Amino acid sequence: MEYPTIIVVMSVVLGFAVGIYAALSGTGGGTLYGPILESFLGLPVALAIGTSLFIVFLNSISTTVAYMRQKRIDYRTSFYLIIFSTPFAVLGSILTVVISNFASGTNIMKLIFYGFVLFSGLFMLFKRNDKPHVCTEAEKASRWYFERRVVDRDGKEFLYNYNFSKVIPWACIAGFLAGFLGIGGGMVMVPVFTVLCAMPMHVVVATSAFMLLFNSVVGATTKLIINSVDLVIGLLFALGSIFGAQLGAKIAKGTTNNTLKDVIAIFLAALAAYKLQDTILFGYLILHNHEMLSLLLFVVNILVDSAIIVIFVARNRARAKKKRASLQAIT
Repeated sequence: MEYPTIIVVMSVVLGFAVGIYAALSGTGGGTLYGPILESFLGLPVALAIGTSLFIVFLNSISTTVAYMRQKRIDYRTSFYLIIFSTPFAVLGSILTVVISNFASGTNIMKLIFYGFVLFSGLFMLFKRNDKPHVCTEAEKASRWYFERRVVDRDGKEFLYNYNFSKVIPWACIAGFLAGFLGIGGGMVMVPVFTVLCAMPMHVVVATSAFMLLFNSVVGATTKLIINSVDLVIGLLFALGSIFGAQLGAKIAKGTTNNTLKDVIAIFLAALAAYKLQDTILFGYLILHNHEMLSLLLFVVNILVDSAIIVIFVARNRARAKKKRASLQAIT
């Protein structure tokens, strides 16, 4: 199969951009790869999910190497959680194909996939910054209580503790979502590490990337076996994302900026809203010769997306105003 030059160039450039975001967030970029592959390159949703997971795997190799050099990975926590997450990654990978083989399987997978993408975007945009969990005396007396110490290449020490039993279910969910939706599972583990494990953010991002490597390799291998990966598109995206991930890992070392996260969140929410309307309403209306109503809904979708952007701008202005007021109160 021949691929147009524009597809080759777009794949590499978009892969580079998402690779930077993946390294900055520790999420693997799977929430972006899938929608891009399905929406912009026209891959069937099941193939887009499998290819997304394949890219996440290749991207995770580069990201993990970068964080291994920085010595910020909590290996003990990662290996223990991988034992629980990888079997669910295999289960999720198989279930995607099973559902896609139903009569309306493609539309079902689109609804599930973009429903989750919409949730991801809104969660990223509006989630509260919960404080890290503090273990009680009873939890400290448990055999599941872990005290961890990580020292990075620069000699900086990170100390934290947590109850391992509370993290296990989330690792299973992350593994399942990695295989089922091709997202890598980092979106689940980053907040879990931050809140339940009280990990410092730099250790969170590095450890999450390391876990993604194992979840994605298991899920991607399963997808390859069942022929649910476009290897050419996957390798092109990976080529760009590997270099982007290296740059992103360097930027992440000193970044505290949430602007990138908010922009990505708006993109995901807007794209998911459009694709859900397309799946549920547009196809039905066009099929029944209601083109004008379909056009009206398209305009409504643009207005909704604009409203999301307005909310984002207002939210950022409110943050800046609150920050200025706090600084004035201090001075």
